[in-house]
Amino acid sequence: MCWSRAVSLISVIFLACTNGGQPSYRSQPNYGNKQSYYGNQQHYYVRPRQPEYKCIESNLQYDCVFYDVHIDMQTQGVYFGFADVTLNRQKNLAFKNSTVRKLPAALLASFRQVELLNLNGLQIEEIDTNAFAYAHTIQELYMGFNAIRYLPPHVFQNVPSLTVLVLERNDLSSLPRGIFHNTPKLSVLSMSNNNLERIDDDTFQATTALLYLQLSSNRLTHVDLSLIPSLFHVNVSYNLLSTLAIPIAVKELDASHNSINVIRGPVNVELAILKLQHNNLTDTAWLLNYPGLVDVELSYNQLEKITIHHFVTMQRLERLYVSNNHLVALNLYGQPIPTLKVLDLSHNHLLHVERNQPQFDRLEYLYLDHNSIVTLKLSNHHTLNTLTLSHNDWDCNSLRALFRTVARPAVDDADQHCKIDYQLEHSLCCKENDNPYLDRLLQYIALTSVVEKQRKKEPCSATDAINSVQSLVHYITQQGVVTNTSKPKSTS
Repeated sequence: MCWSRAVSLISVIFLACTNGGQPSYRSQPNYGNKQSYYGNQQHYYVRPRQPEYKCIESNLQYDCVFYDVHIDMQTQGVYFGFADVTLNRQKNLAFKNSTVRKLPAALLASFRQVELLNLNGLQIEEIDTNAFAYAHTIQELYMGFNAIRYLPPHVFQNVPSLTVLVLERNDLSSLPRGIFHNTPKLSVLSMSNNNLERIDDDTFQATTALLYLQLSSNRLTHVDLSLIPSLFHVNVSYNLLSTLAIPIAVKELDASHNSINVIRGPVNVELAILKLQHNNLTDTAWLLNYPGLVDVELSYNQLEKITIHHFVTMQRLERLYVSNNHLVALNLYGQPIPTLKVLDLSHNHLLHVERNQPQFDRLEYLYLDHNSIVTLKLSNHHTLNTLTLSHNDWDCNSLRALFRTVARPAVDDADQHCKIDYQLEHSLCCKENDNPYLDRLLQYIALTSVVEKQRKKEPCSATDAINSVQSLVHYITQQGVVTNTSKPKSTS
């Protein structure tokens, strides 16, 4: 009997060793298995095991990387990390090869010490209302390149330490009221490439530390940036804004590719870089409020006149771009801007620019191509390194005189084909005339007459052309560059 018991005990020990130290018999699972009996047979019905995801990798940037996580809108009961949350001490989390259609609350309910969470590119469509209920320690949150359509009203209520929030390239069309009222430390916010139409005036009322704001490529018709006095760098380009309110201390502002025709805001001595190309600006008087500007981009607007009076307070301006406008008058000769190095006046309607010689002589780069300029004078001590002159209406005698003071290498372009009655001189088209300005003026008056006849067929373009020519005629006669006793015929 004793020998028989010994053999049975040895058999049990052997079976236990072959199963990793556990008996081979299957104990009843503790997650809801049901047991039933049919006759003399015993059956187990096991509920499907809920998805569990643990960190399987770390690197220099993240101490927890989840692989192959796949959560759809119907997924329920997801588990992350260890059941004992005190064991989930990782602070920097990311995902690879994963899809999370709906961001669950379980992630941060398990990892409660996270400081950086990277959720970029997970195809997120929806965020659980309590997804950030345990996010008190999060400082950086990246949710870009997803498909988020809306944010729950109080989704950021429990993230008081948040400093960086990236929501770019989603499908947001609006922001809940008070969305940032409990994020006082937020300093970097990017929501570019969404469908936002309006930013309410109290949206950033509590974000007194906000420095960098990216709102480009939305559909914004309203955002009052002047209500965010802490801003340092702002990008609202590629929107539908008609009014730009400049903050008091912003240093770099990109509002290009809008429909801006009004600029307002307090005096700002910090603003250094201002990008306003592709808008509807018609004047530059507002520049007086920004004496610290270094770079000003005003190309592709509706400007017809530039005057020195709007630049008198500037002591740092180095680059001014006003190409592709409707400039017929340029007045920078009164007191040249001493720091200006680059001036782009290309693709305008300029005719007479000689009185700007004191300013031109100080420049390093001057772009005058694609205008109607007849004559240009530069002194022997000019500092130009690059000068563009093609596609103008040069007088040949003036052009010859110009090239006695300007070395050919400095001229960075050339004409290819000349109109009838024009000839190539120093690779530029010019015309021989005794009274060049009078001839050009008569040509413009003739053009106005032709355009008037087309007014009924093309009302918009005809009116613009008439206004442009009339402004040019008025300017030329005011400057006294036409020495002719006969008065030109009326253009009215």
